[in-house]
Amino acid sequence: MEGFSRFERVLVALALVMAILAGVAQARFGGPEGAAPSAGQERSRRVLVVNASSAAEAVRGASLTPMPGPGAPGRQAKPFTWLAEAFTGR
Repeated sequence: MEGFSRFERVLVALALVMAILAGVAQARFGGPEGAAPSAGQERSRRVLVVNASSAAEAVRGASLTPMPGPGAPGRQAKPFTWLAEAFTGR
């Protein structure tokens, strides 16, 4: 690289490193818009969807199902009241 200043050589090296990192990121995190996801990306997406739906179902069930409080058998309490009673002792 004779004839180039040190500044120009640093810029070329920096551009080369950025191009390599962009290629790695594209390969790792997905291609251009509209490209089909890889098998690993699709598997990760399915796991996230299943976990999100399971969590939503658990929250939905907890907030709709009244639970008896620990102090009074058969008493219908608001959700998670038993937990507050366990910590406060009331």
